[in-house]
Amino acid sequence: LIFGFAKKNGVTCIMAHREVFLQPGTSVPRLAQDETNDKAVGWRNCDASLFNLRVGPNYSKNKKKAPSAPAMFECLSMDIYKSKSCISPMSPLFDLPTPTVKSPHPDVPPLLCATVMLPALEPKMFGGSTGDVPTFLLYVVLQMTQETANALKDLDNADPAYRNLVRWAQKKMSGRLKCIGIVHNWDDLNFPSWLNGYNGKPVLINKSGEFRVHPEGLYMEQTINIHLFNIFARKGLFALRPKVSGMRFAFGGTVESRDDSEMPERALWAVEGYNLPMFEETHRLNNQTLGWLRKEAEAAGKTWPI
Repeated sequence: LIFGFAKKNGVTCIMAHREVFLQPGTSVPRLAQDETNDKAVGWRNCDASLFNLRVGPNYSKNKKKAPSAPAMFECLSMDIYKSKSCISPMSPLFDLPTPTVKSPHPDVPPLLCATVMLPALEPKMFGGSTGDVPTFLLYVVLQMTQETANALKDLDNADPAYRNLVRWAQKKMSGRLKCIGIVHNWDDLNFPSWLNGYNGKPVLINKSGEFRVHPEGLYMEQTINIHLFNIFARKGLFALRPKVSGMRFAFGGTVESRDDSEMPERALWAVEGYNLPMFEETHRLNNQTLGWLRKEAEAAGKTWPI
C-alpha cells in the first residue's frame, strides 16, 4: 500500500489512491541508533533513563526521583502533517502495522498510537482556541516491548508500573498521563530565560487529552490537544517554534504514580527527535484527501463511535 505526493500551488499535498490508507513512517525518517551527526533529521528510540521519574517511599513528602527503567513501548514510526483543523482520532486513517509482539492481556493492546496537535497560528490572549483552526499533527505509533508482554503474564510479581499500565488502559487511571520534553541543546538555541524552568518539566495531560481503546483491542490511542492548554503554555510553545528545526530533544511519557503501591514510575515511551521539520508545510492533509480517507475508513470498518 502506497500513497504519493503532488505539488499544488507550491505545496506538497498527500494524494491518497484508491484502496490506500496513510502509511506510518513516510514523512519523518528513522535514524540509526548510533547516529552521531548533530545535523541529522529524524527520530530514534532512546534510553529511558534520561527521564527522572517518581520513586517511593512517601513521594509526597520526600519528592525523590530516579532514572526510569527501560520504556514499556518502543516507537515504530513518526509522522508530521498539517491540516486545516484538529483530527481525532487519527489512527483509522492509517494502515497500521501488524504487531510483532502479542499482548497477553485482553485490556492492553500491543500498539499505542499518540497524536500531538499543535496550533499553526499564534495563540490569542482572548477568545481561546477550539482546535477548528490550522493545526500541525505529530503522530507516532508505538509497540509494547517483549519485556512488557512478559510482565503482563504475571502481574502479581511484576513492577507496579505494569499494573498502572493495565489500569490506565482500562481507564481506571484517566487523566494521569504525563509527558516530558528535554531539549539537549537548550543553551545553543538561546531560548528566553523565562522558559528555562520548563525544560524537562512533566506536563499532566488531563482535560487536554482524549484516550480511546479500539473495540476489538487492535490498538489504544492517546490524543494531546495543545489547543486546550492554557494561554501561557500555548504562547511558550509558540515561542519555541522558530527553534524546532534546529532542536535535539527527548520526548517521553509515563502514567503518574501517587502512592507507594504505584511506585516507581516508569516510562511508557522514550524517543529522541533531531531537527524535525515540525512547522514546515510539507505534508498537508487537504480537505479533499481527508474527506476521502474518512469515507474509506468508515467503509472498511476502521472507525468507531467517539
